[in-house]
Amino acid sequence: MKVEDVRSYALSLPETTEEPHFQSSSFRIRGKIIATVPPDGGHLHVFVTDEERELALATEPVFIEKLYWGARVAGLRVVLAKAKPGVVERLLRQAWRHKAPKSLHDLLHPPGSRGKTAPTVGYSGTPLAKKLGLKQDSCYLLIDPPPGFDDLLQPLPDGVQFANALTDRTDIVHVFATRKGELARQLARWRKSLRTNAIIWVSWPKQASKVSTDITEGAIREVALPLDFVDVKVCAVSDV
Repeated sequence: MKVEDVRSYALSLPETTEEPHFQSSSFRIRGKIIATVPPDGGHLHVFVTDEERELALATEPVFIEKLYWGARVAGLRVVLAKAKPGVVERLLRQAWRHKAPKSLHDLLHPPGSRGKTAPTVGYSGTPLAKKLGLKQDSCYLLIDPPPGFDDLLQPLPDGVQFANALTDRTDIVHVFATRKGELARQLARWRKSLRTNAIIWVSWPKQASKVSTDITEGAIREVALPLDFVDVKVCAVSDV
């Protein structure tokens, strides 16, 4: 991921501005810093809640580490060359919500978007969030979503929480996979700690997308059914 990608997404958040901060560049909401980019251009410093910070450190240790201010942990340091765009976008949204006045929080959903028809995929005309079973106050864990996937979920029910790791509060896990072996390992790991009434969605590229993958609907059943997962539903989540 490049600094230009970070800048483009950060500045798309409501009322976010870019200003100098000593030798760094900072992104701010009404004067409060949500993230900075140091002069080396290879890292992003992002400032989320303590809970969000610990979840991110636990689930993405390859490219996220603690950012220290003296002896205190002040935020997260993201290695952009290794970072997953979907995770960085989510952290920036969390940082914006953490720093923005509560009166602005609804601006993350464009005025009037709640209640309007969301982008739909396939032929049912049903908004994607409803297809996936997202409800008010759902705890939703996204694994490796493609850039821009958050937009397809709009409008979301009130109170939906995006998690950074699987916990006993997780209602829905949604993984975007391209390799059968990795998916099998993930499902086996989640089976041990997932609540019995929780849901897992597995998304994979269509053949027409030309994305390299060895996953098919049949392959998912091969790895999931022996783990006592129940095959319930199939739906399209994008045109890819």
